[in-house]
Amino acid sequence: MKKTVNGTYGSLETPCEVFYYKGWYCVNGSVNVNRTHEEIEEGVNVEYVSDYDCFTWSSEINSLDELEEAVEF
Repeated sequence: MKKTVNGTYGSLETPCEVFYYKGWYCVNGSVNVNRTHEEIEEGVNVEYVSDYDCFTWSSEINSLDELEEAVEF
């Protein structure tokens, strides 16, 4: 499953788009990609998502297609 939801990050709950693909997710504009068993839903605060894996991509991820490309690389 892949989707984009509106969420937040950080202690100030900064609004952001969150891309989700096959258990992997990242915030729009980030190079950090995290994996979770949790379902990423509308309004998620990514600071509270429990991750079990992660990687750093070579450039900012600015779309769902770019997240998919990074995960499948």
